[in-house]
Amino acid sequence: MTIDADMNEPIEREISPTKVDLNSERATLLLDIASEDIDVSELAELAVKYGYEQKDEYHVTLLGFAKGREIKAFLNSLDQEERARMGQEIENLVNQIEWKIKILPDQHLISREKAVEYPYGSKQMVDEYRSSIVQMVEIAGAEDFYTKLSELTGLQFDPPPTHITIFAKSSIPAYMKAGIGIDSAEQFAAMNQGKL
Repeated sequence: MTIDADMNEPIEREISPTKVDLNSERATLLLDIASEDIDVSELAELAVKYGYEQKDEYHVTLLGFAKGREIKAFLNSLDQEERARMGQEIENLVNQIEWKIKILPDQHLISREKAVEYPYGSKQMVDEYRSSIVQMVEIAGAEDFYTKLSELTGLQFDPPPTHITIFAKSSIPAYMKAGIGIDSAEQFAAMNQGKL
């Protein structure tokens, strides 16, 4: 499906996250964004026409579930004292960066089809089509963060182009507002249906 939006070119602007959310249990990192910082007014009517729903909250994912599992496996391979020290070093790294988010004048349509567990916890797999409209952003400090995190952990990072999911839809109504979960630039390219 192609969505053509005749929109005025937005102006790039910089915002700060409302919260830097490092989840030590999952080893995920999100930058929470205030809803008033994201203007979806020009896309809203078109998105709803094509069956998308606006997300209830906005964030940029810097470390998602897949990369978080790798980090947790690395941490769990360490003895208790070294694990605590490394966890603290990762937290210090996150906290020392002054995170700034530049909103770019680009929105993309991304989609994927795959088998997912439905309902959650049932171990029953169902084919699902999921699609999102994402707002592209640049994160000041992200490249330095990934480099230093690689040095600390020995893990390699191929982060996806940074973005905020603003609208979503799914062939399963219960997952209508769920994100897609993009873990690399390669995955983003494979799922990218084009710029709006």
